[in-house]
Amino acid sequence: MADIIKVEHLSYVYNPGLPTAVTALDDVSFTVEEGDFVGIIGATGSGKSTLITHMNGPEQAHQRQNLY
Repeated sequence: MADIIKVEHLSYVYNPGLPTAVTALDDVSFTVEEGDFVGIIGATGSGKSTLITHMNGPEQAHQRQNLY
């Protein structure tokens, strides 16, 4: 089946360069194919909302390839 979402090497750090810097996403890669059902689960602060925010487009990732 065809890829409908593909994320490669997505990384994001809140407050980079500051003592309060927090890595929310560290080299995340995955593919969702047509017909897949996907759930995103994890503990509080694990990066779920940050991932979705990047997929919606308003944030600039610190490192990203092929996000569509």
